[in-house]
Formats: sequence, structure tokens, C-alpha cells
Amino acid sequence: MKQSIIERLRYARPKERLNILHYRFEKNFRFFQKGSPNTASMLERTTVSPKYKINITEKFLEIVSKDDDSLCHPQAGLDLFAEKLGSVSHKAWTDFVDLKVRSFEHHVDQKIHQNFLNRLEELFPEWRTYYALSNLDIPKNRDKRYFTDTVFFLGVFHGLHIAHFLNQCRVNNLYLIEPEPDRFFLSCYFLDYQKMGKEHQYFKVHTGAEIPESFLWASFYQAGTTSAAWIRVLTGYAGSQNEDILAALRLRWSGLSDFGVPLGWETAGLHNAAANIRNKQAILSEQPTCSTKARIAVIGAGPSLENDLDWLRDNQDKLIIFAVHSSIRTLKAGGIRPDFQVSLEMTPSKEVWEKLQLDPLIPLINYYKITPDLVSMFDKLLLIAEQGKANPVNVKHFLQYTHPTSGNLALSIACHCKPEKLYVLGMDLGFRSKDHTHVLDSVYADIEDGQKGQMGTEQLMVRANLPDSDTVYTRGYFDAARVSAEAILHETTQTKVYNLSDGARIKGAIPSHSSEIVLPDYPEKSMDIQAIIQAFQPVEQGMNWEPYSTSGKKLLEQLKNEVINDLSIEPFDWSRFTKVLNKNRLKNFSDLRLEPYVKCIDRLLTNLYKVLLLTPKDGTAEKIYPQVVKALSEVLEQHLNWPDNLDIGFTKNGKKKSSKKMASKIS
Repeated sequence: MKQSIIERLRYARPKERLNILHYRFEKNFRFFQKGSPNTASMLERTTVSPKYKINITEKFLEIVSKDDDSLCHPQAGLDLFAEKLGSVSHKAWTDFVDLKVRSFEHHVDQKIHQNFLNRLEELFPEWRTYYALSNLDIPKNRDKRYFTDTVFFLGVFHGLHIAHFLNQCRVNNLYLIEPEPDRFFLSCYFLDYQKMGKEHQYFKVHTGAEIPESFLWASFYQAGTTSAAWIRVLTGYAGSQNEDILAALRLRWSGLSDFGVPLGWETAGLHNAAANIRNKQAILSEQPTCSTKARIAVIGAGPSLENDLDWLRDNQDKLIIFAVHSSIRTLKAGGIRPDFQVSLEMTPSKEVWEKLQLDPLIPLINYYKITPDLVSMFDKLLLIAEQGKANPVNVKHFLQYTHPTSGNLALSIACHCKPEKLYVLGMDLGFRSKDHTHVLDSVYADIEDGQKGQMGTEQLMVRANLPDSDTVYTRGYFDAARVSAEAILHETTQTKVYNLSDGARIKGAIPSHSSEIVLPDYPEKSMDIQAIIQAFQPVEQGMNWEPYSTSGKKLLEQLKNEVINDLSIEPFDWSRFTKVLNKNRLKNFSDLRLEPYVKCIDRLLTNLYKVLLLTPKDGTAEKIYPQVVKALSEVLEQHLNWPDNLDIGFTKNGKKKSSKKMASKIS
């Protein structure tokens, strides 16, 4: 192992220590000037009056608070304290661990995962015993250093504990959070930020008490394959904000494995989309041109909808109402008729669909992957596609942030209409009671327990909408919906948005009570409804979609070959192995048709990682790894194949058809 900054300072003469510190600070300042000007400006401001000072002592250094001249570390010494805190096995570490091997029952995923797990069990028969014992030892790399793929340091301060840890342990993904700028300033004398940026696959630093969603998203989804199994968090010092930050980290982490969509559902959606294209259903093809005074209400099915039914009934002629499918039954009982029904469902069961009591005379806006069998049930079925999702063809007009709930789709289409004002009701996403996530008359209130398995089971507290001093409970699924809602509102700059829901706070929406809202008449309502309907046009090649340039069959073969080639690591090395697992496999392809298959492969790789983490430190992982890769290759070849009818515009051999022949076939 290389000499750490602690050892350099410890063995240097007192005068040399000062030079080491000044050189390190200047290097960091230049680094931030180039890559993060805001951080460099913060360092300049802090230089004027720092809260801490560094004293050079005969043996090492001292850090002293200027407020009361007190030491900021134990009397035994800063170096000894940093080495103890930065130890791999220090009790201050918080480990987020989920070693459960996951799959989806009654879906093709189950067969794939079970087949692969059986092969792994042949190679490592003891894994179930180790799992039962929760025996996760921190693995060691070939260079005898410990290995942890993803690490968060909450509280950087001087950073010497971080330097000591990184000298003992190889880390691929490193995230530093420092709530206090003055403490971060101090760390620039000790840590080498430029070097950390070069040595880690993903490296991010955040300063400030409130962590932005962009930081959380990047932290967990860049390395989502391995982070779903295990991350480590070390709190550097006591602070009132630590619990809130830890809760935010745990909430985002829980979403990695707490819910998901099985491959069978996603490929079924692709089949439905292909059928709806061939049937020339109406799809969103342009932006609606509503009046300048357009006014829209988005209705979710959260428990708080009950509080606003009277207000909504009294004002229904003064709003265009987009209501999610699960709220229709409640609205009907309350004497409210929405203008549009909205659903994200792709393959709803007939039993649940009938219980929803949707009105066939009210236009249904649905994700365009809905099963064609339900199309004939409605006078007007209006379909949308989302940007950044798998599509069997290249659709030209997309919406953004329509997932994961039907409420997100309703909010997205409502924002796309660019109304002057938008009101959100019943989109709670956080709940006063842990056991009730839907309004009482809703279908999903009847099957609350069954929904928990899909929506995540861990209950975590988030900031309430009304009043914001309260807290409400959420799960990974609903929190992902909140993040998606905040993303679309962030881009909706021309609309004033009011959140009337009694649930989680949604940034970008003004918290309000319906009793405070008085609406004028809306004479343009009928005209605006027609403008929205007219934005949906029958599917027509060349107008609102085009075929892709390469067949999906060919792309899937490329993907499978790439995965196996990347995993062919000799000799096995934890750091290289996990970098392969966290590779962004979609960036090498021209479209996102492979997204469901990439997700399925990522779940296989996460399960593989979980099993290998349980191997003892006697080299078992290294011994079985070549056979593991071979087993995975065989499972992918046998069970992961591209359906021919998803290649619109291609022959069975993957060759592109002429546009004339294809247009004739689709007609």
C-alpha cells in the first residue's frame, strides 16, 4: 500500500508539514476552479474567516475550533483518531444490505433466475447456509486490500479518516457529503480531490445540508446493479442533520430493489404497442393548443382525495379534469364526471379493470402499450409514448416522466397542455397511515396488502405537504413517483401548480388547501378539451413514427455477447468485476428497445453479486468464477431471445424491408 497522507504528515518535520498542507490546498483549489467554479468560489469566501484553524505540533497536527479554542478531536491525537474512525471495521459504519435473491413469480423472469440460481448452487452449495447466517465478510482484492464497491462518507470534515480508509480499501464508487462548507474547506488541506476523481468509477461531492435529487439519483442509479445489494455509509461526526440525510439515503436505496417490472410485463407491453401501431390507433402527435386561461386538475387516488370531493364537485365545470383510473369509482360516487380518464396500465386483469368502473364515453388516455383487447371498450382511446422507454418503433412525439404511476402520466399530459394553472388532488405519495395508500372507495384500497409486494415494504418518513412540519410515510415506489413528479414540474415553467393533496411535499408545487381556492368561470373549457383530443392522430408511418435502422434481434445478440465478453475477467478481481456489473449497457445502442432485457440481465447480475458476496475469503469466488460466466452465457442463450413480431420493418433474418412493402403490410 502507498504511503497515506497521515503517514506523510506524521513522518515529516514540522516545517515540511505546513508546505504539504499548502500544496494540497492549492492543488484542490485549481481542480475545483476548472471543474466546479461554485465550489472554488465557496472556498474563496471561507478563506476570509474560517471557523477552524490547524496547529502544527511536534508530533502531528491539531484542529481547533475558533469559537472556543477547543480541540475538534480526542486528546490522544488527530492521526490516531482518523485511523480508528477510518478503519474498515469501525462500529460507526452503517451498512445497507439486501442479499435476498429476487425474481418475479409466474413470469419468464422466474424461469431465468431459477435456472441461473440452480447453476450457481451447483458451483457454491454452501451459499444458502451463509445467507442464513448473514455472513457477509468484506471481500479482499488480489492486492490484499479490502474491497467495497460503493461508499458514502457523511461528514467529510478534515477527511483524514477517508484518506486512511481508501488506503486500506479499494472503492469503485465514492460519494462525499459535507453539510457544512467550513468543514469542507478544511478537508481541502488533506484530501486529494483530483486523484479521487481519477481513481473511482463514479465520484461525486456535495456540500450543503439539503441533498438535491440529482445527487441522490446519480449516486444510486449509476451503480444500481451492485448498490441494490450492498453500500456502506460512515458518519464522520455528530450532527443534527445526519439522521435526515441517512433517511434520504436509505429511502433512495430502498427503491433499487423494493419494486420493479418483470421482463414478461415489459415485453408484453412491447407486443401491445406493436399491435396498436399496426391497428393505427390514435397517438399523441403534437402539443395541444389550449387557451391562455386553460385550467386543469390532476386527480390521484390517494386517501386525501376524500377531503376535496365537495370542492371538486362544485368546481368541475371550471376545470379540465384528468383523473387516474383508480379514482373513477370514488369520483362517480361523489357526483363528479372527469373529462379524461388516465391509465398507465399495459396488461390489466379483466377483473380489476371491470371493478374500476371506467366510463366508456369518457376519453381514456393510456400508455400506448395497453393490450389491444381493451381498445374497443372506449369511444375514444388516446395513446401516448414516453421518452426514454423501450419502443418497438421510433415514435416521434414523446411525453416525459410518465412513470411509475398513472398519476405521473396524468401530471405529464396535463403539463404538456401548458395550462395557466394546474391543481393536484389526491396525489399523496406519502401517507398519514402506514396501511392506507388509496382513497377508501378505490379498487386498490380493497387489495392493499397485495399491492405492498409490488410497491415495496419498507416504510420511511418524508416531509409532508400540509403542514410541512409534519412527516408522512412512504415507500420506494411512491417516492420514485414523487421524484418523477418533481422532475416534470421543474420543466413546467409557464404553469402555476398548486398541490392540494395531504401527503408528501412535491417540489415545484405550491402547498394549498382546496378551501382557499376560488375559481372563476371557464367558458373556453369545451374548446380546450377538443384541442387536447385533436393532438392525438392515427398512427401513420412517416407522420408520427419510423422503423428503426437495425433489428432488435441483432441488437439483443450484440448485448448478450457484450455482457459475456465484459465478464471474461482473468484472473478474477472484485474491482473489475463490479465495474462490469455497473456498466451502462444501453449507451452503445441507437435506441431503447433493449431496456427490458438490460433490466433482466442487471437483475441476474445483482443476484450473482449477492451470491459471490457470501463466499468465504478463501478464494472461493475466484475458483468458481469461470464456471459462473459459462453458466450465465448458457442461460442467456437458452432463455433470452427476441420475438420476431417486435421487429416491425424487418424480415425474420433481421434484414430491413422496403418502405413500400412495409406500409402495405401494416395497412
